[in-house]
Amino acid sequence: MGTKIDSNVAGSSIHGDALGTQAIIEEKYAWQQERGWQFNPTLDVKRYTETSGDPSAHIQPTRTQVTSVGGVSLESMPCTVDEYKKTYEHRWGGVAEAGDRVFVIYDVEVLPSDRIEYDGNVYEPVSVDYRRESGRCEILARRASAA
Repeated sequence: MGTKIDSNVAGSSIHGDALGTQAIIEEKYAWQQERGWQFNPTLDVKRYTETSGDPSAHIQPTRTQVTSVGGVSLESMPCTVDEYKKTYEHRWGGVAEAGDRVFVIYDVEVLPSDRIEYDGNVYEPVSVDYRRESGRCEILARRASAA
């Protein structure tokens, strides 16, 4: 095993921190290509804040929809989408089921309480893999049950 090369190595080098940055750039480029092949799908992340209310008194809180996070709109977010396949069992374990979707977005971390609207359906996050370094968020989601 080699050791990590110091970050003061020239930026044009393929060693050290530059290599990690290059990998992130290549990964996002591949994501952009895949979006093109999928005809540039988008999704909406539905996020709400709740204020007041008292569960012990059966008083419902006031829900307000959040439209953006950190300056990034939660509507019409560029994404890639893939149906659950047997190959995902290695990554997600026994969590995934037939009919689940795998969404990938950038720059927003999806929360377990969020809902995803895609192609006229509402999905609930089952598992979220967010990488802060690149902003990549991979979501395993299942169609929401009717409430």
